[in-house]
Amino acid sequence: MINEDEDSQSQQNNNRKSLNLLIIIYNVFNLNISKGLSLMDTRLIVIAAPLLVAASWALFNIGRLAIQQIQRLRR
Repeated sequence: MINEDEDSQSQQNNNRKSLNLLIIIYNVFNLNISKGLSLMDTRLIVIAAPLLVAASWALFNIGRLAIQQIQRLRR
């Protein structure tokens, strides 16, 4: 029962994060168009943002595990 609740909360958090990312991308798109930036600039931002999020998430997880492993080796 506890694992199901944790899974449900985790899924809700992931959904919120995805929605927030889409809102940010939408706002950046509208901001760039209204300020006269080209559509190509906006497309680059839209493509780069998820890649940067994925890379930072991967580095965070790998870094966290690497620190844990170093701490285990020191024991």
